[in-house]
Amino acid sequence: MKATRKLVSWTVLCVVSIFVSACDYYEPPEIPFEQNNTSDTSNKIRSVSNEDKITLYAVDGEDIIKIEDYEVEGELLEFQEDVAKHQEIWELTKKIIPLSYRLKMSEFLIYHGDQSNTSGFVDPTLNNLSKWQFAIAIDYAYQGGFNKNGETTFTIIHEFGHLLTLNNEQITPGVISNNCQNFYFSKGCAKTESHINSFHEAYWSDIWDEYSSLKDTEAAKSSFYEKYRTRYVSKYAAADPREDIAEVFATFVLSNEVPTGNAIANQKIQMMYKNADLSDLRVHIRQHAFVAKQSVFLNFYRNSKQHRCLLGL
Repeated sequence: MKATRKLVSWTVLCVVSIFVSACDYYEPPEIPFEQNNTSDTSNKIRSVSNEDKITLYAVDGEDIIKIEDYEVEGELLEFQEDVAKHQEIWELTKKIIPLSYRLKMSEFLIYHGDQSNTSGFVDPTLNNLSKWQFAIAIDYAYQGGFNKNGETTFTIIHEFGHLLTLNNEQITPGVISNNCQNFYFSKGCAKTESHINSFHEAYWSDIWDEYSSLKDTEAAKSSFYEKYRTRYVSKYAAADPREDIAEVFATFVLSNEVPTGNAIANQKIQMMYKNADLSDLRVHIRQHAFVAKQSVFLNFYRNSKQHRCLLGL
C-alpha cells in the first residue's frame, strides 16, 4: 500500500531508542503520513495506484463528505458518478462499525480493486495510528449485485478487524524492533495485553521462526499453509498474524455457532467468544448488519483465492 516519509531522522530515532526500555513508552506526534505510491515489499505492503482511486471522502461522524474525485475514465468514471453506490457502501460500513471505532476513521476511499485483486484495505493517516483511512473496492462490492452472498459484509468486518487490532490503543508506534519484546510489524510494537499480541503468543509463537524464514514465493506460502491448514480459517489467514486475526474475527462474527473440536482454527474462534469486548462487537454487528445464509458465503470464501486487502494487514 502506501509507504511513509521518514518524518524523523534515523539519528533522532536512535537517540530516542536509548531512553526507551520497553515498547509501550514512545508515542509519536500526530503527523500525517505522506501519501504516495511507493510500496514496502519487505513488509508485504502493496500499493494502490492513483489510477485505481475513484473518490476520497472525509468521515464526519455519521456522514462522509467528498474531499476529491480522482481523474478517471471509462468504467471507473461510471463508478465515480454513481454516488448512490458510494453512499450505499458507507451505510453498510456504518451499520457494521460502531461509532466509537468510526471516530478513528478520518477518510473513506472508494477505489477499483481489479488491478490489485483486492476488495478492501485500511491504512493509518496519522503516524500515531489514531486515525485511519478505510477503503472499499466498489467493483467487488457490486459484483453480481451489491453485497452478494454477504461478500462486502465480510470484507468490511475483516477490515474492521484490522482497525480494531492495530489502532493506537493496541499498538505503540515508532518503536524499533530491537526495543519490542512483543509482536512487531512495520507500524509499531504490540502492547502486551493487545488482541494481536495475545493472539500471536497463543497461535504463532511456536511456528514463528519457520514462518519468518519462508521464501517470498507462492509455492513456499502454499506449502506452509498446507502443513498447518488446521490452524487457519482460510488460506489467506496463513499470510500473516494480522491477516489471521482479521479473518478469524470476521468468521467469529458471521458464524452462527461456537465451533467444537480442538483444531487450532476452532480454538482461535473460541478464544474470541471468551473476550467480552469482542463478544459485544459480534452482537452489535449481527444485530445491525447480519446477512442471511452466511454459512453459504463462508464456504464460498474459504475456497476463494481472492486477496482481501493491501497492506498485509
